[in-house]
Amino acid sequence: MFEAKEQGGNRIRYFRESMADGRQRRRQLENDLREALDKHELVLYYQPVMQSDGRLYGVEVLLHWSRSCEGDDMNHSEILQAAEDSRLVVRLGHYMLAKLSTDMERLVQSGAKRLMVNSNVGQLRHNGFVDALGEIATLWNNFGRECYVEIAEAEIARDKKSVVSAIRKLNKYHIKCMIDHFGA
Repeated sequence: MFEAKEQGGNRIRYFRESMADGRQRRRQLENDLREALDKHELVLYYQPVMQSDGRLYGVEVLLHWSRSCEGDDMNHSEILQAAEDSRLVVRLGHYMLAKLSTDMERLVQSGAKRLMVNSNVGQLRHNGFVDALGEIATLWNNFGRECYVEIAEAEIARDKKSVVSAIRKLNKYHIKCMIDHFGA
């Protein structure tokens, strides 16, 4: 049933043992992610965005998780996908914004003019997340800088109505939107 739904619904899929294995791995990843959030094991990386002359123009906020128990590292996209699959995406967003707010002074001192935060529709549907992001954007904008939210093109195509609603909410905080993974 889950596989049929993930592939757009209105389909028939026959059970295979590999499906159960995949569900078990997802469940384990969800538990690991929940524990990582509780233990504050996720780290924010600030990827510099440079101008053509080599000067810093902006920073993109990315999550990183070193899963020592599994011996692998997970990048921002993988963490976000795991959070979406496990319904921890809003909690993950609040975690990221809390960490970001503690680093705000250092980011302002870096001279970056643009702050880019990756988000998804699930996070943007929650007013608490938008309001927390709005507080960060207001602080950032007070220094004469711009705050952007990056939303993946695939999400926009999947849920246009929610994206338009989210953009309206973000607009009241003067947060601009960018399409991420365009053409992917």
